Amino acid sequence: MDIRLFSFDELDIVQISCLPPNELFLDFSKKSKYLQGSVFSLFQHSFELASSDYDYYSLNSFTASQAVALRNHLMTNQSRLAAIKSAEDIEKIALKQLSGIDFMNSLKEQVQEWRVSWEKIRSNLLKVGEELIEMTDGCIDEDLILWIKGF
Repeated sequence: MDIRLFSFDELDIVQISCLPPNELFLDFSKKSKYLQGSVFSLFQHSFELASSDYDYYSLNSFTASQAVALRNHLMTNQSRLAAIKSAEDIEKIALKQLSGIDFMNSLKEQVQEWRVSWEKIRSNLLKVGEELIEMTDGCIDEDLILWIKGF
């Protein structure tokens, strides 16, 4: 727990929304889902591969057709996460990604016994991946826009 006031620059979250094409993205909307930025770092590469214009701190949109590519990259990432068999595997996968160091630093800081609870960590990461894929599928199926923005 970090008991203090935060400035906007200290926020470490990603906002993800699926909205109809005519609906505006609103920062901190109740319709959105949120993910800690350091956790998102293990999924960020999928978004970067799906859109060459992706920028963490900008508002990014994925049309239904772009979301198909995103879904494929998320599925590949999910396979990597499912193949984790040890704490060392978590560290290897994280550190192979440019932003994965953020995940490892946060993990080591927030979870003292992370090497002991690696299976729970893998399970939680897989759940996040499943939810991201479900959101992407929903955008594809309903022809919605997937919006994402890091803070």
